[in-house]
Amino acid sequence: MLENKLNKYITAFRIPEVIMMSGFFLIGGFFAIDTVGINEIYKILALGILSVFIVFAVYSFNAYAGIDDDKYNLRLQSLFSVSPKFFISSFFTASFFVIAISLFLNPFTIVFSIIILILWTFYSHPKYGLKQKAIYGTLIHFIAQIFHFILAWMVFKDISLNAILLAIYFSIAFSCGHLLHEIIDYNADNSSGFKTTPIKFGIKTSTYAITTLLGFNMVYLYLLFYLKILDYETFLSFFAASAAHFILIISSFKNIQENAIKIRKYYRLLYFFAGLIYFLKKII
Repeated sequence: MLENKLNKYITAFRIPEVIMMSGFFLIGGFFAIDTVGINEIYKILALGILSVFIVFAVYSFNAYAGIDDDKYNLRLQSLFSVSPKFFISSFFTASFFVIAISLFLNPFTIVFSIIILILWTFYSHPKYGLKQKAIYGTLIHFIAQIFHFILAWMVFKDISLNAILLAIYFSIAFSCGHLLHEIIDYNADNSSGFKTTPIKFGIKTSTYAITTLLGFNMVYLYLLFYLKILDYETFLSFFAASAAHFILIISSFKNIQENAIKIRKYYRLLYFFAGLIYFLKKII
């Protein structure tokens, strides 16, 4: 009985995805670390907990705000096993912990944490939500990921031009993931009356946009390497992830909607291993 109830909440709050997304938001911290000592390990652990609470808060509000619009989305049917009041209570509780942990890490990160929560709240808002609109949903993902990256960076270093330039690469990759996510939810969003990018401009045009952004991102990554912002090994690992991501989209161009979930699984693993290689290189 207890196990079934626990599984219900784990599924409704999408806990595995929360943890996965938290890892992606940690990347700015890893890039800011010069040496790995006990102090850095404590900060990484605290930053990881902060990221989990941020994503948990975001997903909780998204579930609360989309309780009516997501009724057509088979992927999100588990949301309806939990009351909206519980989701909104979870959002405020998680937001409290976000502020508290940010204060512990670095008082300046509180500003970034609040901005991130506001951006994602505005994205999911049931009336004014930008996830319902073409281009703007992707734009929010691009901007929010920059703030995620810099927030993690600030735990270890002051903001710099290099931090912003590195953040742009991950923001573009994150935005491409969102566009694919909109393709996954095309039918459900269309039934809800949304006007996402694939609905307004078509799946084919959205796929062209993804490939164009990924192509640009590979060139941009090389520019970071050329400017000596990235070393060769780091450039190579993330370039391989971007190139494989690009190939996955191109190879499934004609049936992207049918293969989108599989593609999402693969490219998440690609960036995870690229990040893992970078982190192992850092600590060895």
